Amino acid sequence: MDLRQAHKEQSRPQKGHRVQCAETAVLVVYSLSRLSRSTRDSLIVADKLHKAGTDLFSLSERIDIITAAGKMVLRMLAVLKECECDQIGVMTMSATGGGVQMRVDHRNS
Repeated sequence: MDLRQAHKEQSRPQKGHRVQCAETAVLVVYSLSRLSRSTRDSLIVADKLHKAGTDLFSLSERIDIITAAGKMVLRMLAVLKECECDQIGVMTMSATGGGVQMRVDHRNS
């Protein structure tokens, strides 16, 4: 019996029924931002873990990616983390003088 089934059984206890839990592999990360820097890579890792029967647990966000709502939150956080990483890169480039320079086309002026 896997952990998901065991949880279902625990929520509906039956007299004399014992719940046995199988061992489940879990990847524990401090934060989803440490898992990957891009949305695509985060989703690929999460999908590979899911296919391998391995759970993903983040100490910071504490979301359950087994549920539909948890999957949605994972995807949204991955997008926000990628945006944050991109913004940090832009600010770093700007602060070090290597910012994006705009090209001005004087031919049509």
